[in-house]
Amino acid sequence: MRAYQIHGTLLTFSLALFGNTWFAGFAFDDNFAVVSNGDVTGSASLAGIWQNDFWGQQIRSDQSHKSYRPVTILSLRLVNWAGKLLPNGLNWHSADKHDNTGGLNAFPFHLANVVVHAINSCLVYRAALLLIALKAPCADLNPACQQRAHIAAQGNGKGTSHTHTQQQLLEACIAALLFAAHPIHTEAVAGIVGHAELLSAALALLALMTYMSAASKADWGNHYQMLTVSMLLLLLAALAKEIGITMAGALVLIDIYLLPWPRLSSSSLRHCAAQLACHRKVIRLVAVTAAVAAYAQLRSWLAGDHLVRIYRKVENPIPFADPLTARLTTGFLHAKYFHLLLLPLHLSADWSYACVPYVQSLRDPRNAATAAVYTAVLWVIVSCKPWQVVPHILAGSDQTSHSQCKTAKPGSERTSSRQQQQQPTATFQESGLQPETEVSRVEDSIAARHQESVWQMVVVVGLVIAPFSPAANVLFYVGTFIAERLLYLPSFGYCLLLAHYLTQLIGPHGMHTLLSSTGLSSEGQPNHRASSSLSPHLSSAATADLTAQHGQRQALSVKMHIRSWLGLVLLSVLLMGYSWRTVTRNLDWEDEETLFVAAQKVCMNSGKVRLNSGILERRHSNWDKALHHFRRAREIDDTYCEPDYWIGASLLQQGKHVQLGLMELEKALRCKYVAANALNALQQVYQLMGSEAKEKAASHQAWASILLKPELGRVVEACQLLEQVAHEKVQLGGSYASAQDVMKPCLVHLKQAQSASQQAAAAPSPADAAFPKSDKPLLVTYTNSTLTQLMVCTKARGRIFRALSQHRPDSEEFQDVVYKYLQRHMPSCRLLQAKDGDGEQQQVATVHLHLIHLVQSADSEDPWFQLEWGEIMGLENRLKEASLHLQVAAALFITHLDQVPSVRKRGIANPKDASQLAVMCLRRVQQLQPSDICQVVKQECDVYNKLQSLQPSFSALQDLENCQRMLHKMCM
Repeated sequence: MRAYQIHGTLLTFSLALFGNTWFAGFAFDDNFAVVSNGDVTGSASLAGIWQNDFWGQQIRSDQSHKSYRPVTILSLRLVNWAGKLLPNGLNWHSADKHDNTGGLNAFPFHLANVVVHAINSCLVYRAALLLIALKAPCADLNPACQQRAHIAAQGNGKGTSHTHTQQQLLEACIAALLFAAHPIHTEAVAGIVGHAELLSAALALLALMTYMSAASKADWGNHYQMLTVSMLLLLLAALAKEIGITMAGALVLIDIYLLPWPRLSSSSLRHCAAQLACHRKVIRLVAVTAAVAAYAQLRSWLAGDHLVRIYRKVENPIPFADPLTARLTTGFLHAKYFHLLLLPLHLSADWSYACVPYVQSLRDPRNAATAAVYTAVLWVIVSCKPWQVVPHILAGSDQTSHSQCKTAKPGSERTSSRQQQQQPTATFQESGLQPETEVSRVEDSIAARHQESVWQMVVVVGLVIAPFSPAANVLFYVGTFIAERLLYLPSFGYCLLLAHYLTQLIGPHGMHTLLSSTGLSSEGQPNHRASSSLSPHLSSAATADLTAQHGQRQALSVKMHIRSWLGLVLLSVLLMGYSWRTVTRNLDWEDEETLFVAAQKVCMNSGKVRLNSGILERRHSNWDKALHHFRRAREIDDTYCEPDYWIGASLLQQGKHVQLGLMELEKALRCKYVAANALNALQQVYQLMGSEAKEKAASHQAWASILLKPELGRVVEACQLLEQVAHEKVQLGGSYASAQDVMKPCLVHLKQAQSASQQAAAAPSPADAAFPKSDKPLLVTYTNSTLTQLMVCTKARGRIFRALSQHRPDSEEFQDVVYKYLQRHMPSCRLLQAKDGDGEQQQVATVHLHLIHLVQSADSEDPWFQLEWGEIMGLENRLKEASLHLQVAAALFITHLDQVPSVRKRGIANPKDASQLAVMCLRRVQQLQPSDICQVVKQECDVYNKLQSLQPSFSALQDLENCQRMLHKMCM
């Protein structure tokens, strides 16, 4: 079978296994990473890709997950763009039950994931060939051995008759098939978020292959070219997902233990060091180190902090446990991950606390699994004696590490010729074998076994442990406890090891059967039958000995056949079992409902699974079941705050226990993850309650008390509501004392807010002030000037409330208080500095509007009230009404030109003051209604004309001439 046929088979196999995910929708984390991420959908600029994390948050923000993956985001954005070019007939999810995403189509994302996984399966095959070739004991690096390894690495199978090479091809095929079919990959392939794992793995595998290709180049130019490409691919893998940088560990181990070291021509340590420093191997190792350092520096420059700081107990309980429990649970976590690789039967989209309970005692039987996994890993590492690489380098050998673990026993070195002559040789002569050949064969066998142990160590440490280390909760804590997609890249090393052990179990006979059935071999079955005729020159004792050996070989052959068939059966069961589990698991990822129904079978003790199960029950109006799930989620983890919101919302929608539901929603305001939803729900409820006249005051006070909570701090909005209640109380005949009681919370919180604002202003600003570290995302902060002005205006309107409680609105005493308020506090108290999602906004103070409307209605002949009401209408964008009232105010001021003594107390000392106020009103009308400018200018001229006729001493003639000149210019 040729290379393209192998690749075609792997591609077809992978596409067939995951073909049933193409029709799935967006599920679970896809909604955050794709649907609502402007960097993916294209609603945000391309620059955001390089400034934001994987979830669309600013990377330097304290709320960021610090997952810097611009290559993946760019890839998803391109996939989304390409999906829009598909014909309408291919938009299979544009009008079905999954279309709750604003028209975003899930099909191109799923198709891209499946295609990348199929490509990765082929890359696994190619990389496996390169690595499997390094198992061969080519200690002498002779050309024949090098050529065999090269043919095996190329994997074309053309014109080769080497059985060993064909076995390498088959072993690589087994590894690739296991990788393609492994059920642990379902989350990475079926979940769109897993695109990061797929892309990072593809780039990391390419980096591995180009690095090994660089090591095989004889000339320096090609070596450096391939090395540069490899380092670029390594950095791109890390920028696709952070786990990609761990491939650097595998590159270092492969180069140190599996690739040749240089011959050192000098015994001087200084000269040896100089020779090593300029050797290509050392240059490669330095290049890898530099690439890792460059990536770390880039992340530090962009993100500030490398680590996630916002993990929670429900997502990763390990940081919240006591030291012993944390260590024991971490150990069992590693065993659990190994179990998922080995036997992926029970899979779940979410493994949050307490799906896997804490391991709190040394007597917990689960510690046995931890000990078994650690013992196996330690045995693989120690058995090859990796520390022997140091004396090997210093010895100046030009041999590869194929012989580094070749530890011969004392006295097992090749003996001198004199010693060999003294050894008995009869047996070898009788068997037709030479002593030197038999000794060499034994030594080669020992070397091969040790070489395999070194190879296994490199695969385990470099390709399983290293890529798993970011998720291990050992070097640092991560934002998740268990995530199946994190095993995507480590599974490459696992499948490589599994293929190695399976081929050992299958043996030569089984390998020949597989090679023949797959078309990888063109040779006939090797003839292992012993010759039936014995040499006539052998003695009877030798003949009997050879006959006994022949019988032993026949018995051994039967055992080998049984072992081979056992290996073949095991391989078949694994491939069929993995394939079946993958296909059935894919169906769970059709949508969120099927996903969490499946998760309930595995992790019913998980807080998040319980929460999402309750949300699913809500969709079907199963309120009691939903509330049971929500309450159980809160019982599992008392720090898990999201259930508070869902319990409150469900109680309200159920129509029972409304007050209890409101209490739960108020409690949810302390949870930053659902605070916005809880606030919105509470606002809707209190708005509905306030629509009834009887409940209006009570609902306003209740809503104001919520706005004054420390989680919100919306003192301006709360004070406005409380002022409305106080105004209504005194207007309906209530006492001023009752109004004071209503306003008391406002004044208290205003003082507290002022004090906090002053302290914040005095404190030094942090370097990352643009990203405040707060667990209160809805908290509103105001400037000290805004709070001071609100305090002044509130107290000023309080004096109006007192007057209203004692006098009628049309009384002169009440109007005098209002006059003073207007003269002293306009326009500052007319506007309210409110805050919304866009920042600080100005709007008319509601109580101010109500008070002016009250006095303006009580005395419509007062020009001051008409003027203020016109200004309010202008701010409310009611321009026609504003112009009308301002013109009325101007007319009233004009009528007062000859009534100055009666209006002196209202701020008009002489006719000129009245005329200036009238002109001010008219010019304000010009600003609001430019279309009526001619009429307004004519009225202005009439004012100056009347003023000049009444009081020539005021010299209004110049103003009149200017006005007439403007009228002639604009309107004639």
